[in-house]
Order: sequence, then structure tokens, then C-alpha cells
Amino acid sequence: FYDESITGGSRQCLETLRRSVAQYCRSDSNVKAMYIGIASGPDPHSAMRRRYDDYKASEGLNEMIAIYSSSSQDNTRSVEDDLVDFFQSHGRSINRTGGGGGRDSSGPNYYVYLAIRRWG
Repeated sequence: FYDESITGGSRQCLETLRRSVAQYCRSDSNVKAMYIGIASGPDPHSAMRRRYDDYKASEGLNEMIAIYSSSSQDNTRSVEDDLVDFFQSHGRSINRTGGGGGRDSSGPNYYVYLAIRRWG
């Protein structure tokens, strides 16, 4: 679990976040699968640990990186929705639904994370 999160208004951060995800998952990387989601909690590590479920385990996701943090659930849902939609056609995306479709989170802080499966 890694914290490389940036903060700020969701619209101001989107281009940077798109570039960050694209850098992780570029075609010459060893990333075989990617998943974008939201976690909440007092810190990114405990928040992401709680979000690691059977689906992510069955897909072999072995690295989670917090890429955006906010005290606003609406901002994180907006960022997640945009990133999932933007990368949905990426051959490595394993998101099953569009972004923002998950259950409400409890806070107090919200994180958008990138979960990836590396090979080699």
C-alpha cells in the first residue's frame, strides 16, 4: 500500500491524475490489470487495506496506490467516475461498473486509489 496522493479541487487535479495512471499502466510496463476505486478512513493505508476484497484478490491485484485524497466524498466520487470512464477502454481495466457506483463511505478522509497486478 502506497500513498502518492495529491489534493486539490477535483477538476484541477484530473489531468495530473490521468497522466499518473497512464504512466503506471503504459504499454511497456509490467502491469497486467488495473482497478480504480474509492476508500475512506483516517489514513490511506488503513482505508485501502479495508477495500482489498475477494474480487481484487481473485484478480491478483498486488499493489494499491492512493492517488487522490480529499475530505469531500463528492470530490472523490467525481474523480473516480472520470478516471474509470477515461480508462474503461484501456485493455487492462477490470472495473466492472462505471465510477461512483459503490456504497457510501464513512470518512473522515476519502481516497481514490489505483490497484494493479504486476507480473515478472
